[in-house]
Formats: sequence, C-alpha cells, structure tokens
Amino acid sequence: LDPEGREVALKCMDYPTTALVRRFQTEIITLERIENRNIVRHIDHGEWEGRPYLVMELLQGEPQDQPIKRDGAFELDRALMLGLHLARGLARAHDFGVIHRDVKPENVFVCSSDDGTSVAKLMDFGIALAPGDRRLTAAGQFLGSPKYTAPERFRAREEITPASDLYALGVVLFEMVAGRLPFASESMAGWVLH
Repeated sequence: LDPEGREVALKCMDYPTTALVRRFQTEIITLERIENRNIVRHIDHGEWEGRPYLVMELLQGEPQDQPIKRDGAFELDRALMLGLHLARGLARAHDFGVIHRDVKPENVFVCSSDDGTSVAKLMDFGIALAPGDRRLTAAGQFLGSPKYTAPERFRAREEITPASDLYALGVVLFEMVAGRLPFASESMAGWVLH
C-alpha cells in the first residue's frame, strides 16, 4: 500500500546484472522526472537484499495488445482518444529529452478513469534514452520491437530522436484503427527492409 492506503504495483529484479540494473535505474530516474497522467506513476524505489525494486501505481484494466488480439480494430473515436493520450505522454517525455524506444501495444495500459472513460498510460521505460545517457546497448545489439521500429533505428550510425517514438505511435494508431499492422514479415530482415 502507498502512503494514502492504495494498492501498488511492485517491479523487482530477480537476477540483476550490471546492464539490467543500469536499465532499471534509467527507468526509475525517467519516471521520477516525467510525471504525467498518461505515463505510469512512480511512487517509490529502493533495494531489498541486493535486488532493486520500483513501486508504481497499480493500474486497473489491460495492456492495449489484449483488446486488439481479442476484438480487432477499435472504434475510430476510441482509437483517436487513446492515441491522443499516448501522444501527450510521449510529448511530456520528449519535453525532458527522453526517448522511449519501445512504444508498442504491450507497453500501453488502457485503464478506466474515475468518470468511466478509458485512459491510456505509457509504461516500461527500461530501454529509454535520456539526455546524457550512453546508448545502453552494445554495438550490433538491437533493443525494442521490430514491428514498431522506425527504419532509422536499424541503422547503427543514425542518431535516435523523438521522431522514432512518433513513428512507433503511428504504427500503434494504424493497428488500433485497422486491427492489423501496416506491414507483415516473418523475419527480422523483413522488418528492417519494410
């Protein structure tokens, strides 16, 4: 429970490695800085028996990929409303120089607000880039979801910018409206060449 008596969600690392701890710390710092209605709220963090943990608001609802798999396309009004929520969350992150790098339906949680309307919240800033961060990935290593990745992210020498997140948002919006991805591929190479 948080200080106000509400249930919370706890994210804890079972087997922390140096790289995973760095990503976890990035997520904690990022969530502390960019509080927004459309980003999961950070409450506390710490370490227990050598394992870092993050306390966040407990969200009621489901990840956005679930209704897409179950029901297909969203009604246009709902898709636009949720897309606007995601755009607001990303704008807040980008205002602070933070690039999410993994915008996809699995990292969007659709919950009900107090008035019964749906609210989209962006989650999982574990591979986000913040100002001054090193890349957090080794040469030749790719992090993220190829289906939602902007083409420039596949080119190692290109700088990653907020435009990469906006590309991913566009793919997510397309999927909400059409009930399918704009591209299809069975291989990583296919996603790179789309």
